[in-house]
Amino acid sequence: MPIIDEDKLAELYKEIDNERKSADFFRQLHERNKQNLANKRFYVVGFYGLLFLLILTGAYLAFWPETSTKQQQPEVDVQDSAQVERLQKENALLKAKGTDLQSVLTTEEVYTVQLLASSNARLMLFSEQFVNFRAHPINDFYAYSLGNFATEAEAEAFREELIKMGFSDVWVTIYKENERILIDRE
Repeated sequence: MPIIDEDKLAELYKEIDNERKSADFFRQLHERNKQNLANKRFYVVGFYGLLFLLILTGAYLAFWPETSTKQQQPEVDVQDSAQVERLQKENALLKAKGTDLQSVLTTEEVYTVQLLASSNARLMLFSEQFVNFRAHPINDFYAYSLGNFATEAEAEAFREELIKMGFSDVWVTIYKENERILIDRE
């Protein structure tokens, strides 16, 4: 059996240690490259997925709203024509009664939404010419109401909007010839 010199044995151990260190270095390098490649794949797949979603969204916006607006258009036209017809009737009524809106409001049955009642007569925070806001004397109080509506349904819809805006105690009232008519709600 051959004898190995101690110096050569020490060199052999150093060489083996260097090989282990380089193997560890290359293994770590390989793991980092593998992780970087996985990250790049993730970003590439994500990019193409996002691009695909953008294309689908663009196609949806380009083609779908055309059919949905065509279906909704007749409803809007019907609502607009009904409102135009209602306004024409109101204008005809005003022309038939003359141009004085106050006289129409005192002779016709008018639905309003009462906001509050107060004993303070100086609460008049509006002009007398402002016909949509009125104060009606009732016994020792003044009832303050807003709006002039031809039907109870219109006044009720306005009342619901006022409730949505934060008014809590509002109700529909009727006035004819400046007299309050109680609504029987049974």
